Order: sequence, then C-alpha cells, then structure tokens
Amino acid sequence: MEEVGRHVKVVLDGQGGDELLAGYSRYVLPYVVDRLRRPLDAGGLVRELADLGELESRSRAWFLARTPIQPAQGALGLPPWLLGRAESRDFRRSVDVSPHRREHPYGSAVNNMLWNELRHEGLPEVLHAEDALSMAFSVESRTPFLDHRLVELCFSLPYTDKISGGWTKSPLRRALADDVPREILERRRKFGFSAPTPAWLQRADNWRATRELLLDPRSLGRGILDRRRVERALTAYERGPALYRTHRTGRIWRWITLELWFRQFIDA
Repeated sequence: MEEVGRHVKVVLDGQGGDELLAGYSRYVLPYVVDRLRRPLDAGGLVRELADLGELESRSRAWFLARTPIQPAQGALGLPPWLLGRAESRDFRRSVDVSPHRREHPYGSAVNNMLWNELRHEGLPEVLHAEDALSMAFSVESRTPFLDHRLVELCFSLPYTDKISGGWTKSPLRRALADDVPREILERRRKFGFSAPTPAWLQRADNWRATRELLLDPRSLGRGILDRRRVERALTAYERGPALYRTHRTGRIWRWITLELWFRQFIDA
C-alpha cells in the first residue's frame, strides 16, 4: 500500500463480491443443506457437487474427506481438527464468543450465512483492517460491490441464483460474459494473494521462537490460552500435512500477534 500511495490516491477494491454472491468454498455446505430440502432435485445436486469440489483445492469439506492425519502425541487419539479451541474456559466464560447473535432473516442457509458474514463476522473485520492500512498511506480504498443498491439487489435474489449449475457467483459470471476472458469466467478455483506465513512458521528458528513465545509463563499467565490445548495444537500443526497447516496457520498467527500486542501496548 505504501508503494500504491506513491502513484495514486484512490483505488478500487473487490471486497464484498464473494460475501454477496457466495464465492467461497465455505458456502458449499449451506448450499447442500438448502438443496437437500428439495429432495426431488437430488440428482442435480450430485452432478453439481463434482463441479463445486473444484472450487478450492483447500476446501475444508474435501480436506476432511481426503486427507488422512495421524493424531499427534498427547492428543488423546483425536485427529487435529477435533482438538477444540485453545482459549481457557475462564476466558470463554468472560467474553461473548457464542454464536447466539446469528440472525436468520431468510429461509435459505446460504443467504443467512451471507447476511451474517456481511453484518457481523468476516467482512467487517477485513474492511476494518483494510481501511486502517489504506489510511496509513493516505489512500482512499473504494468498494463498489458494497454500494447499498447492489447489496439490496443481491439479498433479494434466491440462493439458487448465487450458486447455480455448479458455479459460484453465477450472476456476476453471466453479467461479465462479454467483458471478461472465458478462461477467467470458467475458472473455478480461487487464487488469493496470501502472505507466506506457513512457510515462515515452518522455518526451524521461527517455529522454535513461536513455541517459546506461546508457552512462555508470561503469555499463559494472561488467562486467555490454555497451556495443554496450545501444546496439542502446536504439536498437531507441526506433525500434520501441508493441507492441515494451511488451515491452521491463521489461528497460530493470531495468537502470536495478540501476545506481541500485549507486550508492546499493555505490558509497556
């Protein structure tokens, strides 16, 4: 963003397109739930799932089905994805982390998930971080997909318009059919611009420093993380396959940055 600020003052951002039109692999399961409510159309769903399975090579559903993982030592024989949260019980009781605030204004599981991600979780967090980053370098970041007229239009559409015929973001693909190259329109897998955090964590010196930081009595003394659960999560991360580490890197990275934030802004 610093480099962008040297050349332009206004940028356009595509945030909101996936959250309005079900562009991520995590929307596949709610879509299946919606479709199973229409049992007469089960045959069509089976054909669509073969295509939707290509949406993202790291899709959680396909990951759980296809990737064997040996349980880490000390994990009571449980696979890593069943290890549970690492926050201490006292901390969870002291803050509101329950999903009871979820709203269900629609009869569709897909539309309800999109609604909650637009209003409460996911998109608001991304927009907050992006606004802070752009403003730090005097860049105005505009999000045309979040124009209220477009948001209202998208939420007036049934879920079958958003995921249709094995394609996510179906209205957008149809609307841009004459303007976007076919190889892009027909690409199912998403290509993000993620930071190389997994590779960074897997360096021996960084991983050693991570364990020392998170298991330090100073870190655990805050009462947020449970030592036994953190140790299990770190062991599972270290011994699991690359696909598992890809999904768990974000959680460990948040623990690291939270502790560093405490040390810089609270302890000091």
